[in-house]
Amino acid sequence: MTFPPKIFHRLQRVSLEKLAAAPNPVTSPGTWDEWDMGSSENNGSLPIDYTLHGFLLTPIHIGEAIKMLRTHRNGVERLGYFRSTPVVQFRGENLVETFNSIYRITESVISDTEVQ
Repeated sequence: MTFPPKIFHRLQRVSLEKLAAAPNPVTSPGTWDEWDMGSSENNGSLPIDYTLHGFLLTPIHIGEAIKMLRTHRNGVERLGYFRSTPVVQFRGENLVETFNSIYRITESVISDTEVQ
């Protein structure tokens, strides 16, 4: 099953907001104090309070990870690649649950004036 809105297709500009941990996450979310920014050695899930802006690289399917080319995190330019744990279900309009997290995904509206 593909994420319902047809606007989300290859290289669609989107916002991905982490709203909560999944009901029974494989890895519980950490805190920003524990998270080592830019490290590939982090062994947990990102803290809950973040919003990513960037480009969706593939359609969202159950059983597959959300893959994004990230341009901004929390309004600050942070170029990189984002990959979630696999999608478990779609929870209503624009809500996606993965093994670890619940996300809201929408068309991105970030502008150059929002970048710090």
